[in-house]
Amino acid sequence: MWMAWSIFRVRRRYDVLITDSEHVGLPLALMLRVSRSRCRHVLVVHLVSTPLKAFFIRYLAGRGVSCYVYHFPSAEPVLERLGVPPERRRFVPYMVDSEFWSPVDVPQKRQICAVGLEYRDYPTLLEAVRGVDVAVDIAAGSPWSQKADGTHRAELPPNVRVGRRDYAELRQLYAESLFTVVPLLENEMQAGITTIVESMAMGRPVVVSRTRGQVGTVRDSHNGLEVPPGDVAALRRAIHWLLDHPEECRRMGAEGRHTIESGMTLEHFVERMSAVVATVSDPGPRLASGVTPEAAR
Repeated sequence: MWMAWSIFRVRRRYDVLITDSEHVGLPLALMLRVSRSRCRHVLVVHLVSTPLKAFFIRYLAGRGVSCYVYHFPSAEPVLERLGVPPERRRFVPYMVDSEFWSPVDVPQKRQICAVGLEYRDYPTLLEAVRGVDVAVDIAAGSPWSQKADGTHRAELPPNVRVGRRDYAELRQLYAESLFTVVPLLENEMQAGITTIVESMAMGRPVVVSRTRGQVGTVRDSHNGLEVPPGDVAALRRAIHWLLDHPEECRRMGAEGRHTIESGMTLEHFVERMSAVVATVSDPGPRLASGVTPEAAR
């Protein structure tokens, strides 16, 4: 609320405001609506299906937010059900700094990695790799989440190590690993996307739990493998398959890098967000003419 109020106080200095969080954007939208401000507001949403957020989005009914930007296709029908008109919805795929996160020519180890914290299901991963002939390095940290990593009370198999990494160390970890595993709890947000695009940008395939929110970026057998959430046996089979098929593993890694280069770089993101800002600044064009989830694939 304090951040939203701070932004609201300086709104007259700007033509367009951008918020990258419902926790800030929805209170700001409410202030803009109540004050009948004409300032344009672009809100990037990440999880819109919770009852409180859904209530406020329905109440706003297109006022206070000029455009809702979302990174994952499953948000589209939710926003539609909440009454957000098509011209106020825009799909903008997630992005990654493809220069920092890029393939590095270093010797690979018989090692896989798992990175991140939000909605991670590390207990399932621990059971899936127990007894598997591969080293597993879990970098369970996030600057955005304060949740427990799920490993602190678990009995770690001897082939598993858990720790935190800074960005340079994390890049080295991706480079030395054969592939990345992103085990997720079922949820409705795009949890795991940062890890997924970083790994793909490094030329490493991803094994990911296919949740309601995490769909579309990893395409099964194309740039990685998808498994059901919480399925130890399926996750173990996917890990074994990539270990036993190194050529396919490398092919999927190359496809992952191509996925990033063809539409998910920082430059792509800036171009798309600039188009959103330009469109809301000029009420003539319709926002719905922008990128669609299908086209981005």
